[in-house]
Amino acid sequence: MNLTSIRMAVLGVTIAAVAVGGALFGSGHALPALASPCGGSPCLWIDTVPGGPVDTTATVGFAFDVDVYAENFAGNIGTVRFALSYNKTLLIANAPTTATLSTALFTCSNATGVLPEAHPNADGDLATGDAYIYCDGTPAGVTDGPLARIHFASLAAGVDTMHLHHVQIGSNVGLEIMSCAPVIATSGYCAPATVTFVAPPALPPPPMPIPLPCHVTHAIEGNLVQCADGRHVHFIGVGSPTGAEAGAGWARTVTNWFLSGKTITLENDTSLTDGAGAAFAYPHVIGTDGADYNISAVLIYVGMAKSTPDGINIAHAGWFNASQNYAKSQCWNMWKAGNPWAGESGCV
Repeated sequence: MNLTSIRMAVLGVTIAAVAVGGALFGSGHALPALASPCGGSPCLWIDTVPGGPVDTTATVGFAFDVDVYAENFAGNIGTVRFALSYNKTLLIANAPTTATLSTALFTCSNATGVLPEAHPNADGDLATGDAYIYCDGTPAGVTDGPLARIHFASLAAGVDTMHLHHVQIGSNVGLEIMSCAPVIATSGYCAPATVTFVAPPALPPPPMPIPLPCHVTHAIEGNLVQCADGRHVHFIGVGSPTGAEAGAGWARTVTNWFLSGKTITLENDTSLTDGAGAAFAYPHVIGTDGADYNISAVLIYVGMAKSTPDGINIAHAGWFNASQNYAKSQCWNMWKAGNPWAGESGCV
């Protein structure tokens, strides 16, 4: 059968999967040679990447499988027990599974992704979790290959070295073949593996939606127009007298003169609406000279509006401030002596 050494997936899409052929029990097909830390002795090691127990890197948010590999168990085994410790601030573990063990021969119990730290097979470290399983049954020959699998989900960036402990493999006549961390009767080797979890790359912001053009029917205020399709467009950066304020009628008249009956295109900034339901945008119109005019800037430049940066929508704030300074210096329109803003401009 085919065994998947490791699978990393995010949002349901498999990122990497490598299949290695072989059978854990019975004759089957031989597994290809893998990098081994065992040195010819019976041992268990943690396979976090296809091809061997080596350090690897994964991205936060990924899910991945870790295989616990058995090697050099030429005789029959009747019991398998191990715990695998991991950093529980970085990972969540599912209970170990035994898809690679013959369920007809073995019964596995007490499988869990997190042992209570008071359990005799936990490592006693509050910073780690312990994935644990115990299996026994009819003795069977074991060829080199995965003994069990643990599915993990990564939570945060960091480095984790996974360790096997409370490992005990028993023979078909009840004798211990190997044990480690701690050694009970027969010393064995249990190799760790290190995984580094890195933050996913920052995604670029989604493209700014392009608003539909507005065919202006009339100006509601000097900085607010009505579109033929029912929308209102509030001009970014434009402070205009409204309602019954001094100069409000004049401001509406000028905006009507510029835009009534014309189609304007809208340029967005950070905020798409003004909080009152109107589109919040820079209005653009093509002049008779063929040039593209930002009407927000034009109204400020001719002294019919003030520059009103809000600290958020500031793409053209510098331009608008400069336009206002020039309009004041020239005492144009609203800034002119006797007009609404003359007291601010000093124009006499």
